[in-house]
Amino acid sequence: SKHDKITEKRTASDADTAASVGTASAQFSVADVTAPYSVLYPAEALNADGSITVPTVQNYTEGSFAPGSAVAVGYSDGTNLALKNLYSFVKVTIAKAGNETLKSVVLKAVGGEAISGVFAVDYQNAAISAVAGQSVIRVMDVPYGADGKAVVYIAVPAGKYSQGFELTVIDAENKAMTKSASKITSVPAGYLLNMPEFTYAGVARNEIVITNAAEFVDFATTYNNGFDGVALLGNDIDMTGVELPYFSLLEEAEFDGQGFAIKNMTATHALINENWGTVKNVTVDSSSTWAYDLTNTDASTPHAVFVNSNMGLVSGCINNADVTAVGGNITKDRSIGTIVGISGSTDFNLSNTLLKGISARVENCINNGNLTITMDDYTSGWLFIGGMVGSYYPHNNLDTEEKIAASYLGGVYSCVNNGEITINISTLNKLASIGGIIGCVGKVYNKANDNKYIFSYVDNCINNGNVTYSGTTINGSL
Repeated sequence: SKHDKITEKRTASDADTAASVGTASAQFSVADVTAPYSVLYPAEALNADGSITVPTVQNYTEGSFAPGSAVAVGYSDGTNLALKNLYSFVKVTIAKAGNETLKSVVLKAVGGEAISGVFAVDYQNAAISAVAGQSVIRVMDVPYGADGKAVVYIAVPAGKYSQGFELTVIDAENKAMTKSASKITSVPAGYLLNMPEFTYAGVARNEIVITNAAEFVDFATTYNNGFDGVALLGNDIDMTGVELPYFSLLEEAEFDGQGFAIKNMTATHALINENWGTVKNVTVDSSSTWAYDLTNTDASTPHAVFVNSNMGLVSGCINNADVTAVGGNITKDRSIGTIVGISGSTDFNLSNTLLKGISARVENCINNGNLTITMDDYTSGWLFIGGMVGSYYPHNNLDTEEKIAASYLGGVYSCVNNGEITINISTLNKLASIGGIIGCVGKVYNKANDNKYIFSYVDNCINNGNVTYSGTTINGSL
């Protein structure tokens, strides 16, 4: 269109003219450029840090993919260059079965590969790599045409997909139909992958869709002690003037934000107290604020925006809210993060139900909010502070080699912290462990004085935020 632009070294060009529409080439103008140079199109896709964002929610566009959801790049040491696609395109055709109205079409990489989120760009090799990605793309409000068919085009990053894709179609009554595309394991750039046409046959799901603040409060109140179904955010939720109670997720439960945001929330605790299931694709908007009171001396307490204690999976969550924590004389353990407070069970009694907590995971999450912690004295307990996760810390003994080995499955993967971490403690008398991504990982396990170590992974994570500490350390260690 006439609004199309390219960008070179984060400088956008003049807009293209309408004369280029429908042609194979176009001319753009960027001032003060010398070869070699790299180009990205469209310019709006480029983030301030040089990465690009592939939308998790792509708008339905008749006859094409959503504008801005596919990017091309070029590199040249001369005056001309050819733009190369970074994406392929999946075409889905759904025949109408009755009077249903489609709500969304969801494409998922079954092997967990990132197909949306934040990606780094390699201009010379025309490739992208996930920095903090999600394994789903959702196209909303898909209409049927006059011929009784809905045709959807989904832009997907080129690459290898170990287990192919899964396509889920959801109608307005929350019935769903899932189709496997397990044979599509290689997606070459610039190709159109045409899935076989199918007729919609939705089956009712055991799920709750939350579309406003009142429904969110009702859900949290009802499931304060645990939810075992599927809960979805149906759109952005405005929490102005509304206090949300804790809720928890049982092992088979799923809380899916579907890329929508929680806005204007003033909170003093995490959204979820305990998670044994899956929390994914939830965004907290920058209009929200989180403020913790650390002074409670009754118990050891984790603090976070999304999950206090995680024994399951937290994936693809984004926090844009600033977080503050204030306390007087602290005498109990505190584990503080923005995404998760503690990941991994805090009390292993060696039962099968708690064994899952060893392999708890936090993955593909982003924190953009600043974390500021102020306290008078830390006189007893262990203090763990992380830009993403306070600690991954199995506290009690594990009695078999198998259970120790299981701890290797857990960890923090492909997370990015962009927030500033500022900590002020007047007097530190105990241990404080602080990190841009995580405060503490692992422990020494003493069985018959064998002193085995219990570890978990922190892998492919990036901290871009400054970590600042001030205070007086007397009998403690930092």
